[in-house]
Amino acid sequence: MTGTWHFVTDDKPMLHLTTSIPMTLVVKAPITSGSLTITTGVDFFLELALLKLEAGNFAAKFGVGSARDLIKKNGGDSLSFEAKAVGDTGPWELAGMAQAGTLEIPTKVTATPSLGMDELHIGGSITMDDIELPLPGMSGLSSITFTLDGKVRLRPS
Repeated sequence: MTGTWHFVTDDKPMLHLTTSIPMTLVVKAPITSGSLTITTGVDFFLELALLKLEAGNFAAKFGVGSARDLIKKNGGDSLSFEAKAVGDTGPWELAGMAQAGTLEIPTKVTATPSLGMDELHIGGSITMDDIELPLPGMSGLSSITFTLDGKVRLRPS
């Protein structure tokens, strides 16, 4: 199957980012834009609204404030990720650097389309190194990895 599909964002899809450090933190980021173009391979684009992060659980509320400060300090209000993969059928394993202002974040995404190409599951991970996220009761973190999980509806273009 070839063509281009855009992410439907009218229903405000969220990407869940989960980490355990040692408590489990869940943060939700709104998916604001994205597309998938399939030819002999796939071109993938995803954009998240970082300043609209939401705490997915009570423990994450402190982390969201710190994350917003980090985002503002580096001049990024959104995170964008573009990558290419081979093959015209999914799931696709995509890897590259996500960009948020001056931050470059190693990112791996697994994009799995539904059979009818009307929905896309987004999984994978984001690793942030060389950061300072002061969290209550902890001496601070210099590296954190989030597991990604979310779904978005697709609209053919």
